[in-house]
Amino acid sequence: MDYCVVRAAPRDLKYILKAPLLLWVEELGEVGLDNNVASDIIDVNEVRGSLNLTGRGVIVAVADTGLDNGRNDNTMQEGV
Repeated sequence: MDYCVVRAAPRDLKYILKAPLLLWVEELGEVGLDNNVASDIIDVNEVRGSLNLTGRGVIVAVADTGLDNGRNDNTMQEGV
């Protein structure tokens, strides 16, 4: 399925909604990392500070084959 992300002022939404092939519109929330628990668990703060590692400019992707409900039955997807 093709999609696009559009940044528009709220006042322009009435024009966007008139697009003939438009199927879905939703607000895109703020994307960011808000959980620094892992850095405390693996004790990375000292290394990060001493080497001035910030993560700026780094792009991270996570790929997953689906959700596992924990039951080993025919609802589980075979390994990729």
